[in-house]
Amino acid sequence: MMRVGLRRNAKDLGAMLILAGLALLFFSPWLWQGLSLNQGDFPILGGPLFHWLHARYAQGGEALWIQGIAGGEPIADAQITFAYYPLSRLLLTLFSGATAYVLHLALHTGLLALGCYALARSYGSSRQGAFLGALCAGFGGAFTYSDNWFTVLVTLAWLPWALVGLRQAQQA
Repeated sequence: MMRVGLRRNAKDLGAMLILAGLALLFFSPWLWQGLSLNQGDFPILGGPLFHWLHARYAQGGEALWIQGIAGGEPIADAQITFAYYPLSRLLLTLFSGATAYVLHLALHTGLLALGCYALARSYGSSRQGAFLGALCAGFGGAFTYSDNWFTVLVTLAWLPWALVGLRQAQQA
């Protein structure tokens, strides 16, 4: 059984590093080759929103209302709440809108894959089985298609970690 923390053995750590590297490799065409994301409504809504949020956060401003999208709407409404998620805020402050978007996807893909690996190992799965499960969860269609739904994406990415924490709390 794998314990999350400093007691990971080298093989588990190696598998987790490979999963994290695969998440970056999966999104490398957008990160390092300058390809644009043209899927779904990103060019119409997501791109301008991320650009606007980056401009606001980089200047130290707050994002409460955006006038230029859909006739104006509050940021705290529906799918735009990701703007208050600390990691989104950090990425949008430090990077351009498009880069922050892709980094957000890459980091949460890696987070989900690593969490699924840790969860499977905590239930006694073999390294190979846990690795395969992590690949299917992190790089499967359900998660990779969630790229326009940040609330769903973030929830799915953190869910296995919450379950690992719950399992460890029950075992303590």
